[in-house]
Amino acid sequence: RPVNGEQLDRIVEAVMAGIQADNQGVVSSKLFAAQALAQLREEDEIASVRYASVHRRFHDVEDFIQEIQDLAKRREKTKTP
Repeated sequence: RPVNGEQLDRIVEAVMAGIQADNQGVVSSKLFAAQALAQLREEDEIASVRYASVHRRFHDVEDFIQEIQDLAKRREKTKTP
């Protein structure tokens, strides 16, 4: 799935802003991964599932199903009536 430069810039800027807002000085890989995943969910849900599968080391199809169900729940919460 191609990502254009504008999308990439948006994701990187949002990840950096989230890390800076946390203001802990040292950035853990967990914090970075969480910020990256959150931004990918906003930008490209498929990319976020792929990223999560690697970062969280999905072991079977149930892990994918759970992630997709979580995405669907988030989408429902953010829908405006």
